[in-house]
Amino acid sequence: EARFLGVILDEKLKWTSHIRSLKAKMSRHIGTMYKIKSLLPIKARLQIFHSFVQSHLNFCSIIWGFSAKSNIDLLFTAQKKAIRAIAPGYNSSYCKNGRLPTHTKSFFSSYKLLTVQGIIAKNTVIFMNKITRHS
Repeated sequence: EARFLGVILDEKLKWTSHIRSLKAKMSRHIGTMYKIKSLLPIKARLQIFHSFVQSHLNFCSIIWGFSAKSNIDLLFTAQKKAIRAIAPGYNSSYCKNGRLPTHTKSFFSSYKLLTVQGIIAKNTVIFMNKITRHS
């Protein structure tokens, strides 16, 4: 296992270590985002979300983005927790007293945010477009 330009490589290129590291980074910031939720307006919270969550998902996503679905689902779960941390009002991120977590689909669309799968697809399309245009 080695770190090269911020990406953790393992000998079988499974990306599990990198994705777990990414999830840990995001989780540290999500706790902070919950704490400042009542102090900042939504515009500032969105900027923090983009800085602390989306930027990590964007970085080298065409490299690790085609990892196992279970790995990508870990990141998607963390991304949804981050959305709940910045969205207005009370948003539960876990089951409590029989109540399911707050749905995030409407937050993604109303704030025009891409899911982790959307980020991977967008970056891949941009990369392929650059390759085909310059060959």
